[in-house]
Amino acid sequence: MIFQSKPVVLDNVSLCSIVRDEMMNPAGGIERFVESHVPYVEEAVVVDTGSVDGTRQVLEEMQARYSHLKVVDIPFTGYASTRNAALKYVKTKMALILDADELLCHKKPQNDFKVLRDFMKENPYSSYHFFFDVISPEKIRKDSVAGHTLRLFDVSSSETPFQRELWEICEIREDRPIFIPGANIKHFVPSKEATKAKSFNWYGSSESDMKRLIETWQRIPPSMREGFSEWKRFNPKRDDYA
Repeated sequence: MIFQSKPVVLDNVSLCSIVRDEMMNPAGGIERFVESHVPYVEEAVVVDTGSVDGTRQVLEEMQARYSHLKVVDIPFTGYASTRNAALKYVKTKMALILDADELLCHKKPQNDFKVLRDFMKENPYSSYHFFFDVISPEKIRKDSVAGHTLRLFDVSSSETPFQRELWEICEIREDRPIFIPGANIKHFVPSKEATKAKSFNWYGSSESDMKRLIETWQRIPPSMREGFSEWKRFNPKRDDYA
């Protein structure tokens, strides 16, 4: 008889993600994202913000597979405001914020969920920061913190923790930031040229043009923008992680 060990589950933690047009991305797409994270949290909230590529239909199918996955529809109004709206559906104490092109591993090269669970148990705080491994087809930039916001925190810490709609930040007051050692979030990105094209064709504006930029984001979904297939091209380095 073969005995399978139970998965490590983060108690009182909900995955909380906003997604749009994620049938394919550098990390393998929405189905792979759900399968890689939902079994390892107490609850999960995945908010679709207006997908037109089939992402919403796949989420519906996966909701039937995972009873603790809640799929919600919220129109995209900007990154910070939409994340704050998504957090209203979190019922657990803590929220784990991940994007669909990011990964915490459960098996290879290690079980990040076990590392995270043990660290939280030994170091009970209201918020935790992660280091990031930014993984492109060309290289891996390890232990990065630049450009990344707080990803695990007590949802009661603030009514609207996320601020700034373009490069959103999480403004939760802390005595000192607590970084989780050894459980880096893996962020899969496309090639250097595709990343440059995405920056121009999707973001392509400054914070001062935010109202117009949000209106454009709402009117034209990602999959209808020039260069989308290159932004979302699968990064083969993803297969080194599980």
